Amino acid sequence: MPKLTNDILIKIPREPAYQKMTGLDFERKMNPTSSFEIQYVDERLIRYRWTNEMDSPGFEKILLPETYTIFSQRKPKTPFLYSYFIYMFLESPEGTIVRYIQDFQLEAESKSKEEGVVAYFRANSIKVMQALEEYLSS
Repeated sequence: MPKLTNDILIKIPREPAYQKMTGLDFERKMNPTSSFEIQYVDERLIRYRWTNEMDSPGFEKILLPETYTIFSQRKPKTPFLYSYFIYMFLESPEGTIVRYIQDFQLEAESKSKEEGVVAYFRANSIKVMQALEEYLSS
């Protein structure tokens, strides 16, 4: 079960960083070439689907404002047994540390592709964190 973790430092306080990332514009701005459809929203859950040239996954994003944490999961999971994304917003004297954890496991019939998937996610997570830093700092 591969797990990737990255941290970035954002030079703004934790509350505005968290609020900006939990806003409905976040996914649109982070995925500008994808179509985006919000299916459900309340104070703790955002369910949405985005479509790009490769995929059309649905996601659920669970908001935990009391701990400044966002838990997201991909739905449907195929080719994954599970695919979770966790964002933790940690206070720092210099601003906010955003910790990104991507945890997933491929289905048995896709296990042979795991090394390539891990390499892709590792490279892509660096791009995601750079884009996230730019977005939250703007």
